[in-house]
Formats: sequence, structure tokens, C-alpha cells
Amino acid sequence: MPQPQLLLLALFFACGQQPADKPALPVVDPVETPDQFACSTDQECVLAPWHFEGHPCCNAPYTQVQAESFVTWRDRWQAQSCSDVDCGPALASLGTIPPAQPMPCYFEPRCTRGLCGGSCQAVESPSPASAP
Repeated sequence: MPQPQLLLLALFFACGQQPADKPALPVVDPVETPDQFACSTDQECVLAPWHFEGHPCCNAPYTQVQAESFVTWRDRWQAQSCSDVDCGPALASLGTIPPAQPMPCYFEPRCTRGLCGGSCQAVESPSPASAP
């Protein structure tokens, strides 16, 4: 007679479901997602944590300049979709060595040519109208 644990495991595989302790990662609908960097003014850009590639529920402990509309949408989506997601493995993938600190201008939100970024980009990239 088969053991009950084996029958339970076979039932999970037969049904194509994951065990309760391993919930499926939510999928982001690209149609609903605002552009992460699109802007028309500096006020539309904010400094916020970025999410891990492939782990939309998990925010990295580092920040980057992004569109406020995207950050607001992402916060709402994560609150609705990610309550059962464990971000420990994603955070562990960073290792223990923090990255080098960027220049201060990296943390100054600017909208340059329709994209949010730090003020370093605005200084380094003259607009076509002001280029010699």
C-alpha cells in the first residue's frame, strides 16, 4: 500500500499545481504597465527602489530615478498581487558586497528627452537644439 505522503505528492503533480508553500509568481500584464521612465517634466520623476528583473514583486535595496506613474502603479500592483511571495532568494542574489556609490547627480530626478533619469544625464547629454 502506498504511503499517504507519496499519494499527496502524486496528486499535486497530476493536477499541475504547486504545493501551498510555493505559490506561483504573479504575472505582470504589459498592457496595464505604465512606462517605467516616460515623462514630460522633472516633477514626474522620482527616486524609488527598482524591482528585480524576473521578480516583479521584489524591490531591490537600491534606488533609481523612475516615472512617478510607474512607481505608484507598481506599489499598488505589488500590494494586490505579492502578499505570498518570498523575496529572500532575490535579495540573496545580490551577495554581501554593496555596489559602489554613484555620483550625487544620479539621485537628482530629471526628465531629459522624455525619459526620467538623474541630472548626470542632463549635464552629459546636450539637447539637439543646444548642441554646437
